[in-house]
Amino acid sequence: MIHLFGDVPGPIIVGVIKDKLAPLCDIDSDGNFIDFDGCRGESGKIRETLAIVFAWLILCPLLSLAAALVARRKGKQQ
Repeated sequence: MIHLFGDVPGPIIVGVIKDKLAPLCDIDSDGNFIDFDGCRGESGKIRETLAIVFAWLILCPLLSLAAALVARRKGKQQ
């Protein structure tokens, strides 16, 4: 499940979000920005992308904890 929903599609999903929010922040094959000034203007959108990633990373352990607590409670009831 971790590979299916996490580390395998994760970079692709983050890339798609970044491309939608900040399309001018692209790099060439040498690792240089294609449009440096355009990318600088989209710094707020890059921060939004990072906020989405951090929110996802915080949400995952919280949901795992909630699932563990529910499973433990159901185990005690049986």
